[in-house]
Amino acid sequence: MSFPVPPPDLPAAEPQPVRTPFHDLDFDFVPVDESLGSDQRWSTWTTIEKGCRGPRPRPDWVVTDDSAVDTELGLLKTGKEADVFLLDRAAPHRAGRSSLLAAKRYRTHEHRSFQRSSAYTEGRRQTRNTRDARAMAKGTAYGRAVSAAHWAFAEWNALTTLWAQGVPVPYPVQIDGLELLMEFVDLDGAAAPRLAQVRPDSDTLASYVDQL
Repeated sequence: MSFPVPPPDLPAAEPQPVRTPFHDLDFDFVPVDESLGSDQRWSTWTTIEKGCRGPRPRPDWVVTDDSAVDTELGLLKTGKEADVFLLDRAAPHRAGRSSLLAAKRYRTHEHRSFQRSSAYTEGRRQTRNTRDARAMAKGTAYGRAVSAAHWAFAEWNALTTLWAQGVPVPYPVQIDGLELLMEFVDLDGAAAPRLAQVRPDSDTLASYVDQL
């Protein structure tokens, strides 16, 4: 009588990895240090409305990275209605990806030294929002904030219009509330003088006229 021979012991099967829809994707993860200095902030480019960003086509130097950081480098000048600061916007994980910006921050009415703002803004289209108009007329805190925002947007609209028409003005990067960011125009490493401060010779003056 013959008996069946039991099969030899086979090695246990190797466990197979569970495949997921993301199995073949290659993630390039770079940790971001979220600790910022007192003179720094995260770029607000991605959080503002699209209509508050500079006109297209944008210059290549405009930094739009999500991880970009703004570093305040100091005060450039003070004015009657606003102060201008120098800002460095840089993408920390992209070498050389940075740009210098002029940050013009408008003051509310009670902090301005310009007393003839109504005459200066005469002829500009006023707000269509009746609540804003009443607040501005009464001079409430909200109305003063709305009035300051009108100053900022008036300059923003002027810069974007002139840039679109090819006039050589600083490129308007973005506007966020009372802060207008624009291209920093320098002369030998220092802020370029205002046009009213320039005393050009005849050749330089002719060049200015040609640009306009």
